[in-house]
Amino acid sequence: MPVLTRPKVKTYTIVFNFGLPGEWLSWFINLHKGFPRIDKLTIRQSEIKAGQEPIAHQGRVWVPETRKFQNHQGEQWEIERTHFYDAIVKGEEMGVGDFDKLIIKIHPYHYLNFIWDNFKKIHNNETNITNHIVLEVGDKDILGILQADHEFNRPKHRPKFQYSVTPEWHGLPHPTDGDLPVFKDFTEGFRHYKSLFEDKGVHVDRVDISKIFQHDNNEYYKLLTIIDSSPLKNWKTLVKEYTDFRFEGIKFT
Repeated sequence: MPVLTRPKVKTYTIVFNFGLPGEWLSWFINLHKGFPRIDKLTIRQSEIKAGQEPIAHQGRVWVPETRKFQNHQGEQWEIERTHFYDAIVKGEEMGVGDFDKLIIKIHPYHYLNFIWDNFKKIHNNETNITNHIVLEVGDKDILGILQADHEFNRPKHRPKFQYSVTPEWHGLPHPTDGDLPVFKDFTEGFRHYKSLFEDKGVHVDRVDISKIFQHDNNEYYKLLTIIDSSPLKNWKTLVKEYTDFRFEGIKFT
């Protein structure tokens, strides 16, 4: 009897900055056909009490390299490398239906510059990464809400980071770093890396979370085109349930 093996999954990464709801969007994407869905949003009450992000990561996290960190208070911590297959296993553990797509976060909070600099390590037959989804916020009012909420809930070991209208990259080279590329703003950096990735056959797209929060049909269908999936009939209800919970008393539509 032949041994059945899982077909290779098509992998999407979600790229987002501190304070943006990439955890929630991963859960939202997982509800669409082809992804390893879960029934309910996981709310970590202990994290709420600790003043941290209460939404557990609803996709999968892959750590391609071990990284050591130290903050301004001298506190140190380490995030160890994991095997990409662990992300597949975690997807299987969700246990709601089969899947042929996977949404992951590359940790610790690396952005397109890191992913590009480590292209061969991150993009290979095993990972089969076809798309990078970059989160942005185009609405200044909603950006202010997210920033204020982030500052209130920011864990002590995370550095304070000021957002522009769209979040800048962490780790973009400083002009004193010599011949490395320097960008005047997020858009210029995004376009630069998008071009490099797409020359390699990997798609890079932006999703405006503020438009999703405002139930913008065009932005939602743009997301559907990226993930190649059909729409959810109750997608606006799911969005409202999150914004009502996360930003109590604030109306987005």
